[in-house]
This record gives sequence, C-alpha cells and structure tokens, in this order.
Amino acid sequence: MTAAAAAPRVPIVCVTGELPIRVYREDGSSYVPTEEPADEVMNEAIEELVPLFVTSMLTNNYDEWSRRALEKLTPIYDEIRPNKDGSLPANTGIDFSWSPASLPSPESVDYYYTYTFDYRISPLDAAEGLHTFIKAVEAKTGSDKVALVSRCGSTSLGAAYIYKYGTSDLTSLTFFSSSLLGIPYADTMLGGRVVIPGDMLYHFVATQNPLASFDERLNEFAKAVLFALNENNSADDLIKLVLRVYDKIKDSFVSPFLCSYYAICPNFVAAISDSYESYKDFIFPTDELKQEYSVLLAKTDEYHYNVQLKLGELFTAARDGGVPVNFIAVYGDPSENVNGERTRLVGDELTDACYQSMGATVAFYAQTLNEDYIAERTAAGFGKYISPDKMIDASTCLFPDNTWFIRNMRQEFSGNDLISLLKAIAWTDGMTVFTNPAFPQYLNARSDHSGFDPAGETNPNDINPEDYKPDMNNMMGFTARVIAFYAKLITILARMFDFVRGICV
Repeated sequence: MTAAAAAPRVPIVCVTGELPIRVYREDGSSYVPTEEPADEVMNEAIEELVPLFVTSMLTNNYDEWSRRALEKLTPIYDEIRPNKDGSLPANTGIDFSWSPASLPSPESVDYYYTYTFDYRISPLDAAEGLHTFIKAVEAKTGSDKVALVSRCGSTSLGAAYIYKYGTSDLTSLTFFSSSLLGIPYADTMLGGRVVIPGDMLYHFVATQNPLASFDERLNEFAKAVLFALNENNSADDLIKLVLRVYDKIKDSFVSPFLCSYYAICPNFVAAISDSYESYKDFIFPTDELKQEYSVLLAKTDEYHYNVQLKLGELFTAARDGGVPVNFIAVYGDPSENVNGERTRLVGDELTDACYQSMGATVAFYAQTLNEDYIAERTAAGFGKYISPDKMIDASTCLFPDNTWFIRNMRQEFSGNDLISLLKAIAWTDGMTVFTNPAFPQYLNARSDHSGFDPAGETNPNDINPEDYKPDMNNMMGFTARVIAFYAKLITILARMFDFVRGICV
C-alpha cells in the first residue's frame, strides 16, 4: 500500500450533532421507533390518558394515571433502550458508517471530514471510535494531526477525547454551540424539578408559534393571554400552581418514564450541570436501583467529575501545550425548551451564550447589559470585548481572545458561512478574534447564510419583541386581560390558602 503524500493543510474532523436511533431489520431496511411508530402510540394513548388525567385532577390522585401512562408510553423505547450496564441492544444504531477504504479523498471534501456517534453511549466510550477515525483521516491525508471540531451535543465527545487521548494528534480544538456546561432543560428535568419562567414562555409562543399549525387564532389568543399574564406579574405565580400537578406525578411517572430511556443515555446525562447528584437520587431513588445501574452510573460519574467539572483544567493544559482551544457561541432566539431559569439569558434554542462560551457575561433575552456594568468594564480596559449590541461581555470567558459570537444563527444550522469560519480557525496559525478582519469577535449571520457581517448595534435579522407584540386593543386582547385578572386573583387566593394552611398545620 502506497503511503499518502504529506497533506498541504491540516485536515478538519468535525463531530456533528445527534442523529436519530434506528432499528435495523434482517432485510437491511430500518425505521426510527421514536418517529412514526411513536406517533401512533401517542395518538392511541391520548384517547385514554386525557380523560383519566381529568379524573385524577378531580380526585387529586394520579396513581392510576401514572401506571397507565407508563404502560402506554415506555414501550416506545423498548427496542432502542440502553442496557443497564450502558451497553446497547443489537441491531440498533445511527445511520453512519465508515471504513478506512470508504473515506473520501481529501481534495473531494476540501480536507473537511465529518464524524458522528451514538448518543446512547458514554462519550468516554465513544472517544475510542473517534480516535480510530482520526488516525484513519491522518493516514488518508498524509497528516500527523487534525483540527478537531465538536458541535452541540457532541461537544462532550470532544472533551472526553482529550481527557482520554490528550492532544498529541490535534492542532486545535473548536467547540460550536457547546453544551459542555449543561443544557437548562436537561439539568432541571433530569434533576427532578421544572422551572418555567413566564416571560420566556411568552417569548417562545410569540416567536415560534407552536399552536399555529393547529389553529392560527388559538395561537394568537394564547400569545395575548401570556402577554397579559406577564404584564400584570401573575404568569410565574400561575405557572407554579400548574406545576403542582408535576409535583404530584414526578415520582410516580416522570422519574420512571425518564429512566426508561433519556436518563440512562449517558450523553443526555452529560448535559446535566448543577443537578447531577439530584439526578441520581431522582432517577434511581432506592439503593437497589442504584445497584442495578451501578456500571452505568460509574460511567456518568467519571465523565461528570473527571471531565465536566475539570473542563477549565483540561482546556488550559491543551492551550499551554500549544493546542488553541476556540469557542463559537450563537444567540438571538429564545429557547425552545423554556424549562430552567437560565433560559432567560441570551442564547440559542438549547443553552445560553454564557455556557456556550465558558463564562461570558450575558444579558437577559431582549435586554442589554447594565450601563453601569459596561462603564465599569470599559474603564478597567475590557471595553473591546463588549458586543456592539451591549448584550455580551466576552472578557469573562475562559479564553476571550478565542471566542466568537454569532447572532441569528440557529443552533442546529451548518452552512458554508459557518464552515468558512471553522476552516479559517483551523488553517490560520495563531488566529484570534482580533487577527482576521473578516471574522471579528461579534458577527451577524445573513438570513440567506451567504456569509457574515460584523455585528452592529442592531442587526437586520433581529427578532424585535415589539414586532410580535399582540394587539391588545381588540376583543381578543380584552378577553386576555380579563383572564389575566382572574388568574392573578386565583394566585392571590392560593397564596392566602397556603399561608393559612401553614399556620393551622
């Protein structure tokens, strides 16, 4: 076999986001049980579970509903559920395969190779497969190193890789839209608590229009009601009342349901941050359950305590060893998962720009940083790190000179404009946010993704809250205000009831 010629440039290995888990039949065909088959199960379950839920609310007893819901819904995951030791069932996986012989020529892909992994396994276990792939790319291209890029849910694999294999095969590390420090909804849901900020629920309904496909007028009415609830400061209190139902079912349904799949997929668990110990007690509430899943928990423990909690040490050691560590954070849209206080911070659909960038100081969504704070940071010599829109201060990042922010690029997007930035970082020695005029620290993504523009005080693709504010001067708005008034009255009475009950108990 003839050795590959020396590579004219370092190859890039980009670990992409998560792919659906498929079940493979003997004839080679496959299907995704969480898609169409799950829809059929859900449609059938709704007919039985909705009336039963109403009965449970009237009787304040959700045991039977929880039992029936688990019977109906957990079979969705029967074929793809990880085993209790963290291994995977046969004939399941993702639609991704490769071999050294199947790798394309570097010229045909412009030295840009993609890799993905099965999110059901620990990123520490998946690191072995990535290492094998990197070695194969090196052999194919004639290079002795690669530039490693990880995005979204795969950023855990990038971190796990350098924990296990170091950086001897890498020229640089880049993390795009990182979930390394956690994802708010994973942290709260898997940790056994739900927190829904009323203002973010309104922003989500107003910008994403989740009910529009069902009924446009219903969607507009929901938007008006949520606007009115936030306007009279009763949204959060009302949500707390609704979440009392969650408290009734979280042990009998939520915990065992999550334990049937999501909570035993280590790469989902890697998205927990502050609630990791709570996760173990919530999902595995007995010593017997903890013992049953002891091998799996040993894997999640190792990642959480040796990787996630030591990211700063790992990345600093890489940088000090001559391997630059870069971050690209995106922001501009409200979160699509409004579970968690951190969803109030500017970010993408999954996590905030502070977490994505390893420490940027960021404003609440649709707000700016405090003027006194900006003046103080500017006087201290950090003004060059403040974003033109005054939403972000990059000076507090782990590596402020190697952290870029892109406004209005959605989290799941991967286009030529993003790839051009990734290539520039990988192929430019010593590149920082100050060395390439085409890629300053703050960028604005064009709506057609034909490239970036330097960010300004405002951006043409911004979602302006005033643009989606509902018309409150019509009958719909009047009705929404009436509902908001009675909702506030209900929350006041509920708080009084709780106070009196606390005295009497």
